Amino acid sequence: MSEEYKKRLDEWALVKARLENRNHKPPFFKEGKIWWCHIGENLGVETSGKHEEFTRPVFIFKKYDRYSFLGFPLTTKQKIGSWYVPIGFNGLSQTIIVSQGKSMDYRRLKERIGELDSDEQAGVTGAYRKLHIKIDPPQSPAEVVGKSQIQANDSTVEDAVKSSKNDLPGFSGESPSPCGTVHPL
Repeated sequence: MSEEYKKRLDEWALVKARLENRNHKPPFFKEGKIWWCHIGENLGVETSGKHEEFTRPVFIFKKYDRYSFLGFPLTTKQKIGSWYVPIGFNGLSQTIIVSQGKSMDYRRLKERIGELDSDEQAGVTGAYRKLHIKIDPPQSPAEVVGKSQIQANDSTVEDAVKSSKNDLPGFSGESPSPCGTVHPL
């Protein structure tokens, strides 16, 4: 660990302690808004805050209650990928980093700076669903490429079970008869 990184962690610890001890009511925040947030100093590829307050703009994607929310950090760096959503905000081209979503406490909120229009919000929602919600299982081996080995094995096992049931003697794939007859294997 570099000395500079250690120094930033120590500085963040002081800011975080100040935020933790702050005694105020939660601000009124809503989904679709963008706030300056105290993100902190994070590890590896995680997005960190900047400057002495460790802040960064954050898009409030989902409000859980008056105390917490799911937020996505913004960057002015142009990024390409299914986990990035380009937007225009405050006269700048910015990117919402959907893969860096984080559950956050209201005490991280510093000040509201704007909101996305409904089309941009729909784009963020679509990117989130595409990244996190798998709707259709792969239909062919070509579609398995890029999946984890466990997911690929699960799909293969499910396909094998389905096809083997049809090959078993006495198994027609239909529901049992109403009289309760059991077909021997």
